Amino acid sequence: FFNRVRRHLPWEVILCVDQSGSMTDSVIHSAVMAGILAALPAVKVKLVVFDTSIVDLTEYASDPVEVLMSV
Repeated sequence: FFNRVRRHLPWEVILCVDQSGSMTDSVIHSAVMAGILAALPAVKVKLVVFDTSIVDLTEYASDPVEVLMSV
């Protein structure tokens, strides 16, 4: 049974998103992308948004609607 098991290193993806007024479209796309990546079992996702301060939204990364409401 061990021949079928492949060992792999888990990926860690850090999404840094600019949430300023001119970057509204990128916030929407990155929220959806964070939701997709958070659903993958081999990927750890960290979501950080910044403008004048830095906010860690990692716990909301799996829910794009919650990310958009938080921003």
